[in-house]
Amino acid sequence: WLAIGVWALGAVALVVRRRDEMAEFVRTHRRLLLVEELFFWGFFGLFLLVRWANPDLWHPILGGEKPMDFAFLNATIKSAYFPPYDPWYAGGYINYYYFGFVLMAALIKLTGVVPYVAYNLAIPTLFAMTAMGAFGVALALLAGTRRLVRTRDVGFAFLGALFVAVIGNLGELKLILDGFASLSTLQVESSLPGVAYLIRALHGFVTGFLAGQPLPFRIEWWYWNATRVIQHPVEEPGPITEFPWFTFLYADLHAHMMALPLTLLALGLALTLLYGGRTRGLGEWVRLGAAALVVGALWPTNTWDFPTYAVLVGVALVLREWYHAGRLTLDGIWQALWRWVVVLVVGYVAFAPFHRWYGSAYTSIARWHGSRTPLRDYLIIHGFFLFIILAALVGDFFYGRGHNGIVRTLRLYWRSFGRWGRLTRRFTRLVRPGLGYALGFYALAIVVVVALITALAGMRVPSLILALLTMTALLAFRRRPNPTWQMALAMIGLGLALTFVVEFIVLKGDIGRMNTVFKFYMQVWVLFGVASAVAAAHVWRMLPQWRSGWAWFWRWGFVLLFTATLLYPVLATRAKIEDRFDKSVGPTLNGMAFMEKAVHYDHDQAIELKWDKAAIEWVLRNVEGSPVFAEMNTYPVLYGWGNRFAMFTGNPAIVGWDWHERQQRALFPGELVSRRIQDVQWLYNTPDPNEAYRLLRKYGAEYVVVGALERAYATPEGIAKFAQMDGILWEQVYANEQTVIYRVLGE
Repeated sequence: WLAIGVWALGAVALVVRRRDEMAEFVRTHRRLLLVEELFFWGFFGLFLLVRWANPDLWHPILGGEKPMDFAFLNATIKSAYFPPYDPWYAGGYINYYYFGFVLMAALIKLTGVVPYVAYNLAIPTLFAMTAMGAFGVALALLAGTRRLVRTRDVGFAFLGALFVAVIGNLGELKLILDGFASLSTLQVESSLPGVAYLIRALHGFVTGFLAGQPLPFRIEWWYWNATRVIQHPVEEPGPITEFPWFTFLYADLHAHMMALPLTLLALGLALTLLYGGRTRGLGEWVRLGAAALVVGALWPTNTWDFPTYAVLVGVALVLREWYHAGRLTLDGIWQALWRWVVVLVVGYVAFAPFHRWYGSAYTSIARWHGSRTPLRDYLIIHGFFLFIILAALVGDFFYGRGHNGIVRTLRLYWRSFGRWGRLTRRFTRLVRPGLGYALGFYALAIVVVVALITALAGMRVPSLILALLTMTALLAFRRRPNPTWQMALAMIGLGLALTFVVEFIVLKGDIGRMNTVFKFYMQVWVLFGVASAVAAAHVWRMLPQWRSGWAWFWRWGFVLLFTATLLYPVLATRAKIEDRFDKSVGPTLNGMAFMEKAVHYDHDQAIELKWDKAAIEWVLRNVEGSPVFAEMNTYPVLYGWGNRFAMFTGNPAIVGWDWHERQQRALFPGELVSRRIQDVQWLYNTPDPNEAYRLLRKYGAEYVVVGALERAYATPEGIAKFAQMDGILWEQVYANEQTVIYRVLGE
């Protein structure tokens, strides 16, 4: 409330001091403001319907990590200190970039919505903020410093929202073609890559699919396979190739999801620095302070995002000095550098308590010795964006203005094809290139040679990236600065660089390069998505200058590829909604509703979840504070029904999922987690009540859950001791047909 009050006072002060300008702004942009509001609530409503159709917070097979996320969210809501206590490791704290949970928990506490409903409101809220963040950044890049925003700019900015938040990669198209090909009985061979595959797919579509044969897919393939596109050897874990629509559809409230709106806010603030002029007054410090706060917040929200968006803020500061000076000078670089250092230092200090307590397992990098990304898989993931970006780069090369001497020379040689000897003689006589020009050409020659060597060595993806990076860099260093397009080129170049780096570098401690590719490819998706909307607008403006054949090719290529990317949100969403634990519950926003009718089979026993639901609701109503609960740990089953009380109440369990707790405590021996798991399982299995009581006291447990899950995993003798010692070592405080809760008595 204090933060809202400060924000409101600032808004009132701004309106009072500049009311004429504000009134003019509203009059000029009232239609745009209305459109933006409609867009936001449209995106919010769209995903609210998705969560309403599939709100379940657990699934026995492909439910993801919602149990951990929801437990962390509940613990953050209830925690009396920070870092929040760890609900899956009694006595410990959450050693994770948890600030996203703080932001969501603040909204939940402010509104009073119960967490198991609020979870399903948080997802569409974050989705709408991500989509509109992309819209705002794309619109700012398209409109530049113009006061009036054109309808065309709004249209391409809306494409930016779709590119970032809605579309999928081309993996869904590949899945469908694979399905058609599997229905074919033809044996076709061809020396041309892909021809035999397309013939089989077409034959399977005509003779199989149209004849009534279903595609041989499991239901989860529709939403899962596109996020695991890169094929690695069987012994090597494949990378995750997730993108935002899957992130929100799968609905794990992970750090990278909660950071998405902040990353786009960081981009937006970078643009305010770019457009803000070289003032030295209060406005400059407000902009720098806002950038420091948001960039600094990325570290405790999703640490992987911090370096990328910190670099982009620095680029914006350099471009501002470049634009106002008309050229890149040492003084301009110094002015940008010290401001950038201020942003980084203030951003770090603002979250110093987090940095003091957080201990990361990923603190160093190593060279990647495994397999590299096949070119086909790389294009399936990034192909649509690269189709737009390459067209914009080529168009800028041939038709753009204000280029540096190297680009102008290359363009002249291209247009003088067949007359290079004569052109070279004249160039040598008439032109005296400077040192920068000569060094640039030498660097270009070296990069071209390296790209050719990597291509001949079979590393096609690095070779392609080097070629695109070189072209981007040539166009970014301009004789006449164009800050909006240069900022888009910086986003393209940084995205390409990240995809290059993960081919050779991996963070130590990663499983293969699973998370390294995943975390950086998510950033690349956002950068490419926004930049592609801007690039598409550039191409659209240049199309009249293109030859009719090339213009036709680009228009139809764009339409077909864009349609292919829309296959994912349509087909994957339908499949995910259908893939519920128990569909008979019907649509709702209650994330616990699935327990009313669902039956979970484990250890050859049917577990009716409604009894656990009733017990959890009793705990929520009657147990104050955050006492430790003992409940069965299902190890080696990782994503099982264990720790359900910690999940839905936020009260800490003795220990949660094995691998996830090992990751949080990677700085300590893994035996700490293993020992706790053994103790919890022995607590339920031992027939000795005094031994069980000792273990409960050891971990400070105040309550013990004995439900159908505990009976399925423990011995009858071990379960019997709880009823036998009722009133002596513990006392029954709640019971229904299958679930009993005991409160541990004092010494």
